[in-house]
Formats: sequence, structure tokens, C-alpha cells
Amino acid sequence: MSPKVAIVANPTAGAGSAVQLAMHAAQEFERAGWHCEVLATTAAGAGASIAHRAATSDGFDVVMAAGGDGTINEVLQGVVGTRAIFGAIPAGLANVWATEVGLSVRRGAFARLVTDGLLFDTDVGLVNGRCFLAMAGIGFDAAVVRDVRPAAKRRWGQLAYVSQALSIARSWPAVKACIDIDGSELSLSLFGLVATNVDRYAGVFHIAPAAKLDDGLLDLVLCRDGGRLGRYRSMATADARWRRWDRAASLCQARSITVRTDVPVAVHTDAELAGTSPCRIDVLPRSITVLLPRAAEHRYLSPGRALSRS
Repeated sequence: MSPKVAIVANPTAGAGSAVQLAMHAAQEFERAGWHCEVLATTAAGAGASIAHRAATSDGFDVVMAAGGDGTINEVLQGVVGTRAIFGAIPAGLANVWATEVGLSVRRGAFARLVTDGLLFDTDVGLVNGRCFLAMAGIGFDAAVVRDVRPAAKRRWGQLAYVSQALSIARSWPAVKACIDIDGSELSLSLFGLVATNVDRYAGVFHIAPAAKLDDGLLDLVLCRDGGRLGRYRSMATADARWRRWDRAASLCQARSITVRTDVPVAVHTDAELAGTSPCRIDVLPRSITVLLPRAAEHRYLSPGRALSRS
């Protein structure tokens, strides 16, 4: 039988382009013989419940998110733990997940997912009860996510994040942290911590070149607070190629991380706020099946499989 596909689209993402892309994708899927419906979100947070209903009681085989990284993360919450296959249509600002796995919105890209796309079982991260596909951040970068205003994003794009990051780095408070990494404990002054399942940060910087989507590990980038100049250095050398110039930054892999701080600091998952510290980050190995282009195979340890054989 042909798969039933639900596309959960955020009408505000991409200045309205998400719904247009969703409709275009639906047309290509229908021409390929898939039954497809586009379901628009009606309010912030509604994507998770719409996706869960589609994946369970409504009986859709594939549930896709159309929007930016925030929409993808929101829809993910409703699909994890169900039998549905997860997919994404990138229509946001950074499109971190889409960039990592080679998703495209070019003409014919959706039809190629039908004819040549593959299924992969992907690790999912979990922090403060919220799942993530790409990364979780604690401290500095989560504060940037928290403080950037939607109007600034619409007007300035990623430059809005750069401006906010410079401002926050200048006035970052002294934060004492105790961090447990798979049973090894560190005490330090914290600037920021990113637990990532992907290589690229903000779709630009390569922060974890060894990251694999199904290795059962998160790559942990930890930045100690080196004062104002040290914070600017950590920002400027965020890419792994330049990290050797930053003594305050380190990289390791872990299955579980616990973070306790003397004052609460912000936490985000895939650029969506997820509470504050203290928190625990865990990896859920190969806990969701995703539909991706064949080119994504290089991000995996295990080979993909065709949808018809799922």
C-alpha cells in the first residue's frame, strides 16, 4: 500500500513559504502515488499535538514538519515514541538539521525522496523532558536564543543572533557549574555547553566533525568562561578548525551529561527554549526513523533502507 503522509506546516515560518513548500511537496508526493495531507499549525506549541494525532489515531505512516528548526523540533516531540516515520521540509533561517542531512527544496527534491530516499534510525537527545534531533545548548547560546526577538530575526536574519551574542558575551555573569560527564565530574566557571548529534552549528560552523547520527553518542563542546576577551575568542574560534586557539574550549563524546549551576541558566533544544539548569542530557539511541535523501548516508554508521521495505 502507498504511504499516507501528513505535513505539519507552520504558517509563519519562512515569511509564509513553509505552507507553499508543503503544498508543493504534497503535489509531488501525490503524483508519486502517496496520499498526502497538509495540516497547518494554529498556535505556538500546537505542532506536537497535531503530529502526535497524525502519527497515532489518524494512522499516517509518515509525519513531516515544514518550517524552521523550531518547527521541526516541535513536530518531533509528537512523533518520538510512535511508529511513524519522521521527515522535514526546511523553510527557516538556519535550517541546521536540513543542512546536516542534505535536505533540499529544489524542484524535484520531494519526488526524489519518493524514488530514491532512504530510511535511517537516528539517535535523539533528551533534556528537561524535551527531545532534540540536532543539539541542546546550556548557558551562553541558549541565552542568545532566549533574547533574540522575532521582529529582529525577520528583519536581520542571522545577523540578529550575532548582535545579541556580542551583547550577551560582554555582560555574561560569573556562573559556577558542576558537570558530570558519564560519571566524571568537573567544576568550572561556565560560558556555554553544546551537546550535539550533528557537525554544524547554526548551519555554518563545523563544531563536531566526528559526530554521527546513529552512534549512540553526543558530541560535547564545553567552553569555560575566560572573561570578556576569552568569550569573544571562544565565539571567534567556534569552528573545529580554529578551536586549538581557544584553551577554554574542549570536545568529548558522552552518553549522559548532568549540569548543575549556582544560578539557573537557559537551556535550548534545536533553538527552542527548554527551561533552565539544573538539567540532564541523555541520548536515546536510534529511537526514531527518518526519511532522508540518499546523500545522508555519510552521516550514518548503518546503511539506510528503502521505504517499501520498512
